[in-house]
Amino acid sequence: MSIDKHDIAQASGSAGECEARPGSLSPSPELQQQSPVGISNADTIGTNPSDPATGSPSGSSPSAPSKKTKKKPPPKPGSKAYLALKKSVQSEPASATPDPFTPPTISHCPTQNVLILSFTRPSDLTAALGRPHVAYEGGHLKGPLKGVNFPVDFLRRWVEGLGADRVTAEEAWMLALVKGSGVPVDFGELPDGPSAPPPPPPSPQSLGIRTPVRYICAYLRNDRSTLLHEWAHAMFFTSPSYRDACEQLYKDVLDDKARAAVGVELRMRNYKEEVYMDEWQAYCVEGPTEFGKKWSRVMKEPHVVLRKLVGAPPGW
Repeated sequence: MSIDKHDIAQASGSAGECEARPGSLSPSPELQQQSPVGISNADTIGTNPSDPATGSPSGSSPSAPSKKTKKKPPPKPGSKAYLALKKSVQSEPASATPDPFTPPTISHCPTQNVLILSFTRPSDLTAALGRPHVAYEGGHLKGPLKGVNFPVDFLRRWVEGLGADRVTAEEAWMLALVKGSGVPVDFGELPDGPSAPPPPPPSPQSLGIRTPVRYICAYLRNDRSTLLHEWAHAMFFTSPSYRDACEQLYKDVLDDKARAAVGVELRMRNYKEEVYMDEWQAYCVEGPTEFGKKWSRVMKEPHVVLRKLVGAPPGW
């Protein structure tokens, strides 16, 4: 197997020229966590009533030592008492004021025309990009959203199919960042999202965005592994030389058994067959053990080559 050194230099050089350009919006401090609703069985100490005239315990003889009441054991799961307790806890009123939307920190790679958004909380990432992410990946969310990636052209088609009048304020905030990239953002009157409308985003010009954005990545702050994974997807889409290297490694270094193992693993993660190569390279960039220790030796060479080619994403 051989890889053109010119392609490696071209891809790694392009990635290396990307510089983070943080947005002017900085996340607000985290809200204090609230204690979960619960029921505690405190010890109850029995005492004799005091004599109202003297203030001392009634009677001439000293009082007997008080006995602690025995703690009641928690109800057995599935029992009537357990179900009643669960129902009472679930019926507690929710907070009247939802958490306000915290805008992400914004970075931009001008050589690849990739926009990278770093969110503080999963709820903010979901509010801004959850719906187009589900439409792009298919299926539904099975847990907190950790990362997002898709072409801006898909976002344009998603908005057109949904209808601009059905976009939330959080989604509109994000769409305004890619104005001029073929995405309709002239929404007029927008409905409020799950919280108060976010402040206006910085203009693309202030972020150094001079050409239409081609790809969007988003992740949760400090989750470097997910950032690297989403960035690898962006490079696979925007860099022909990187994509060619991925294809060569996938076909030449991985044998039939290794490719079959990759397919089994990705199928278990609900990926479609047409994206196997793209998903393989993104996971392989994260580490050679992503498909199990059994295949780590086979994945070692592709990991080293692709990790060098993909470079460091903005905000790394």
